[in-house]
Amino acid sequence: MRAYVCYLVTRQHIPIGRVAELLSDTYNATVSTGTIVAMVNQGAGMLEEFLTELTVLLGDSPVVCADETGLRVAAKLHWVHSASTGGLTHYHLDTRRGVDAMTNAGILHLLDGVLVHDGWTPYRHYTNVAHQLCNAQYAERAIMRNEFGRSGRGAGRAGFPGVLALGRSA
Repeated sequence: MRAYVCYLVTRQHIPIGRVAELLSDTYNATVSTGTIVAMVNQGAGMLEEFLTELTVLLGDSPVVCADETGLRVAAKLHWVHSASTGGLTHYHLDTRRGVDAMTNAGILHLLDGVLVHDGWTPYRHYTNVAHQLCNAQYAERAIMRNEFGRSGRGAGRAGFPGVLALGRSA
């Protein structure tokens, strides 16, 4: 049951109260929200060996993509920081956004290859890597320039096919 509860909470993002309701409705099992929280915490504790190996694999990867996005936890803004390759992804939840939070995630300082990111200035703190702006960011900036820029209509769109071709050739 613990694996199922962890799946519902962490993968399906079903709130804990609704998981308790689901277990009651489908299995006629009365499970308190406190028990569900304990199950998720136990499940997380079982991931230590996996997370260690994931950190090593990402640290050894020649190219790693990094990003961050806001997420509400108990009605408060938190930040999910990710580091990923084509086959690996590490997520870190933090109350902060920035260099301290990215360092707490424990990945970026290990890298010595290429860090692909959205151009957000705190990524430049990591001088141990070569920096590459994500192609999606080039496309977004070209569209924004086209829609809102001072360089005139069509300026962004003119550069957009080249961005797409660049992405296809990679």
